[in-house]
Amino acid sequence: MRQLDKINGPPTAREYNELVKRVNILSKIRGANGVNVIVGPGGVNITTKPPITELAVSDVRRAKTQAAGGVNDTILCKLYNSAGLLEAETITVHVSIAQGSSLNNAMPFMFLSTDIFVASLPFTSGSRWYCLTVLTNMCIE
Repeated sequence: MRQLDKINGPPTAREYNELVKRVNILSKIRGANGVNVIVGPGGVNITTKPPITELAVSDVRRAKTQAAGGVNDTILCKLYNSAGLLEAETITVHVSIAQGSSLNNAMPFMFLSTDIFVASLPFTSGSRWYCLTVLTNMCIE
């Protein structure tokens, strides 16, 4: 079999079949540090962390902020289910802020009763609610 870095054209059928066998063998690897080899239509993906949980539309919830954004990257919200009924009186929502960490310096602004979309994702111990909108820091330092 030719070395992969020496191939100038498409692989032969034999080379392709050999490569598929090797990838299938690699896909069975599960390392002690969470190494995963995932074979899919887009090719081979080797990760060192568990795969990110995929979200279904039913996992997304609507939340309403209970205050304006403050000096950190979390905000208290009321959680609503897919029927629009109140599901939880108070949840803490973690918000990603590009190049920042303070909601009061981020856009779009979060005011009292701002509607946001959230999802519960696995975290070190249990799970956390995350805002699905990434905000942008307005302060240039």
